[in-house]
Amino acid sequence: MRIIALCILLALSAFFSGSETAFFSLSRFEVQRMAIDERRWAHRVTRLLSRPGRLLIAILAGNMIVNVSATALLTAVFLQLVGPSAVPIAVAIMTVAVLIFGEITPKVIAVEHNAQWARLSSGLLIAIKTVLTPLIAVLSAIQRMALGEEKVDDLRIDEIDMRSALEIAHRQGAIEGEFRELLLHFLTLDRITAEEVMIPRTRVPITGKCTTHEEIRALMDEHEFDVCIIEGGEGERPRIIAKSTLRRGGEEASAWDLAEEVFLVPFSKSVADLFRDLRASKLGKFVVLDEHGDIDGLIEAESLLLEVYGRPILEGKPLEFPRMGGWFLISGETPIADVNSALGTCWESEINKTIAGAIIELFGEIPAPGSQIEHHGWEIRAIKTTPRKLTLVGLKRMGDDN
Repeated sequence: MRIIALCILLALSAFFSGSETAFFSLSRFEVQRMAIDERRWAHRVTRLLSRPGRLLIAILAGNMIVNVSATALLTAVFLQLVGPSAVPIAVAIMTVAVLIFGEITPKVIAVEHNAQWARLSSGLLIAIKTVLTPLIAVLSAIQRMALGEEKVDDLRIDEIDMRSALEIAHRQGAIEGEFRELLLHFLTLDRITAEEVMIPRTRVPITGKCTTHEEIRALMDEHEFDVCIIEGGEGERPRIIAKSTLRRGGEEASAWDLAEEVFLVPFSKSVADLFRDLRASKLGKFVVLDEHGDIDGLIEAESLLLEVYGRPILEGKPLEFPRMGGWFLISGETPIADVNSALGTCWESEINKTIAGAIIELFGEIPAPGSQIEHHGWEIRAIKTTPRKLTLVGLKRMGDDN
């Protein structure tokens, strides 16, 4: 009878040791899958893991009780059969038995089959937690006094989990590298702001409420833009008018009446939030406001899509600018960071983000075509300009005539 009891205690020791390993080796993805599973066992597993501290106390307390009981039982048997001199032998045998059958073997099995072990053991663990409630309450109180209030575990999948899953899927060949980069980029959309994807104010035609149709058309042609922002009076929100609307509206209606209201967004708003607003916007455009509430730029649906789908695909591929007679020909809209990356330059500007803005800052004005200046070992030439912007620039390393 005592041998049967000893086997039962060793089996319980194996159960507690394996359960500890199985539950705490489950990945967040496996737990999340269980959380959306409607089966009863999945609900039990997620319920136990929602309070990991209490679960661990129940497992360790139960394991300690059965191990001490098993040791005491085997010692009593040896005392009866051999006498007091057999106590060290009983402790040694019990230590080896617990190590092999109560620790190593169940833990190895539980690591390899953690989900199945957690599924089969969840019901019994809940029952044991209920029986050990007074002990768990006392130990939890001691824990709170020493470490503070126990936090309920957040089982939601975070960005690090997603990145890890995508990396594993890529290594296993389930996702190609290009798609992995695209999906990883999706995770960063809440950290990319409207200021980073907007068309800056200097490149957008902006006019007042009383401007005529002809003046607006001329402004659009000058900026090479199909829409114009019209600023209202005191307390009025700005509006946007498209070139096609001007043609359809006729000269008798004012441009302000023909223009449509537009969403206003702060410069710090994330691209992820802008996508939500895009669904409610008929125009697919947003006017970006700076910290003072002034117009800072314009965002179009196309630039949002480019931010999501364009940059990840091109990421890692250096830009290549056309070259003529040693001169790199660069669009004025090119970001300074892209020029630095492609040409190895180290230009910086606290005010401007595009190469045209930085060069205008160096000249102190919009340079005339053919104007030239030297900066940090480079010759800079204005190639194509308008009265309002610098559209094409040439860069050449000093002394490079190839």
